[in-house]
Amino acid sequence: MFELSGELHHDHLVCLKCGKVVEFEDNVIEQCQKDVAANHDMTLTNHSLYLYGECKDGCTENFK
Repeated sequence: MFELSGELHHDHLVCLKCGKVVEFEDNVIEQCQKDVAANHDMTLTNHSLYLYGECKDGCTENFK
């Protein structure tokens, strides 16, 4: 998946059935990623996070 740079940072949920993509922000996840990097003596400069699953109530639209 490709996105233009310059956008505010966000992460993604992707439905494996219909291809729907939901963008979200979560400060707890962001801090956790920084903590993991620090625990390994690294400074996080960038990352991407995609969570894959299926729409809970079934797929009502074809996003593919």
